[in-house]
Amino acid sequence: MNIQEMAKEARHDVEQLGGEAASQARNLWLAGLGFAGAVVEETVGLFDSLVAKGRDSDFGDLHLEPKALLGEATKRVDRTMHEVGERAKDTFESATHGLFERFGVPTRGEVHRLIERVERLNAKLARMQPHA
Repeated sequence: MNIQEMAKEARHDVEQLGGEAASQARNLWLAGLGFAGAVVEETVGLFDSLVAKGRDSDFGDLHLEPKALLGEATKRVDRTMHEVGERAKDTFESATHGLFERFGVPTRGEVHRLIERVERLNAKLARMQPHA
């Protein structure tokens, strides 16, 4: 295979990888939009649920203050947002890890191990050099 054919093949591979990277980036963007939509839906659903419970409940002698209801709703929304956020974070980390792995990008741990190995080799070389 001559150099022109190799360059053409390399260009094709790079274009293909670029298309795949763009596709993955778009999926990550869409996942972010989905996350925002899920938070909004969950918040609206929770609010509607609380209103319905308040309307249908017979509390008898119990008098709930609006502050208490708002506090409970806020806690539930916070808890839900945290759960959705954790799921989105896990999904994002999984997608980026897969993308980095596919393109051969080393992990942080691999880079640190390589740095340590290079430092040990440099130290051995320094010990082997004659002192001037």
